[in-house]
Amino acid sequence: MKHYIFIVFLLICGCAVTNPQGAIEPSQADNTTDDAAPTHAEDIGDSNYQQALEILKNKGSKAEPKDFQRVREAYANSSKYFPYFDPTSSLVETGFESLNKSDWAACINAANEIVKANYTSLPGHFLGMACNMESGNTERGEVHKLALNGFIEAIWSTGDGKKMESAFHTYSTPELRAFLQLQGLEIIDQALLNGEEGVFDLMGVRDPQTGDEFKLYFNITHQWVKGASSFQ
Repeated sequence: MKHYIFIVFLLICGCAVTNPQGAIEPSQADNTTDDAAPTHAEDIGDSNYQQALEILKNKGSKAEPKDFQRVREAYANSSKYFPYFDPTSSLVETGFESLNKSDWAACINAANEIVKANYTSLPGHFLGMACNMESGNTERGEVHKLALNGFIEAIWSTGDGKKMESAFHTYSTPELRAFLQLQGLEIIDQALLNGEEGVFDLMGVRDPQTGDEFKLYFNITHQWVKGASSFQ
């Protein structure tokens, strides 16, 4: 339990945990698809998201980073996507509070609601992994672990963050920060940059184990464009 409390502290403060690999078993995946077919042109994005999610689950343990990336891209073009306002933020807060109190049922409930709204949520799958495993539901915890690892690997597949040309691609600020936290990195500062290939966040980070400080580039063009269009 102390391990998870440490992680909760780091996640809340903007630091934190690991970098794994994996895929989802279809028999264990959450049933988050919507049976209703789209009836308007604006529903096409939702349909694409559900299709990508279904393909991911059907591939099970054979799913690759590109399959998780396809779900991320489809989600970011669906009506469920909010570039700046995160409708699950209160659920994430509740989930971590419940985790810290060892209230596994409340934590699992929050995790389920988070991934139902956004299956690409790193905090949602982390909570689902931690609280299910702590409550003895190892099988369910492994499902969330595999999803968490898969989406992390998907972000790694977009670049290495060392320069603009090879920047990581993220679709929201919570996703960006959680990705860094799950590498065990502390966020020091942040700068918004314009480049030939779009808009970037330059993140100053520190490795608390070594004390090393360095910069990582994140391409946030999709988030920026979607956010700007929502105000028009």
